[in-house]
Amino acid sequence: MKRLLLFILMLVVASAWSFAKDYKVSSPDGKIVLTVSVGPDIEWSAAYDGKEAISSVKAGMVMGSGKILGQNESVKKVTQGKVTQVLEPVVAYKRSKTEDNGNTLVITFRSGVSIQFRAYNDGVAYRFETSMKDDLIIKSEIADMQFPSGTYAWYPLEESFMSHNERMFIYSSLDTIGSTHLASLPALFKANGVNVLFTEADIEDYPGMWIRGAGSCRI
Repeated sequence: MKRLLLFILMLVVASAWSFAKDYKVSSPDGKIVLTVSVGPDIEWSAAYDGKEAISSVKAGMVMGSGKILGQNESVKKVTQGKVTQVLEPVVAYKRSKTEDNGNTLVITFRSGVSIQFRAYNDGVAYRFETSMKDDLIIKSEIADMQFPSGTYAWYPLEESFMSHNERMFIYSSLDTIGSTHLASLPALFKANGVNVLFTEADIEDYPGMWIRGAGSCRI
């Protein structure tokens, strides 16, 4: 009887992990809908005006210890809110002031890790946050992106990591870009008629991201 009970319990636990929980956040104007799926991995997708723009992105952080933040996480709480502020850069580039208005979705895990998503009228963003007291060593970042079939890219093809990040943007079908095609950011994609610029911001004590193709409209 004890063996049977243990076997049933293991089946229930395995079944629980096989089902992902979805959370959504929309832009203030309602045109952008970002869907986050939390299961064994954290994956998100985005649609604009009902058109699929990003099919899926698996997100995670690989620590120096080998632990992966964002894998096999247990949700503690989910908080929805908004951000409303005006950003004033020290050195004005394109604008002296920029309105930063969007809706937020913060998923907090029992591990002490949380991931914050933001949906703006002109884009989406996400970042990992932790309440860990010690310094963190990040070995690599997971950002496995899948775009809809038929997506094209303006791809800043690099020859090596030794670069001034001033490359020619090559226009090509995304499914022709493979693992030998290294690129720096930003990179521009066109999916279902929607322009999707992939880039990063607010980087401190952290190297910039580079991307490679994976075929079948993946990077």
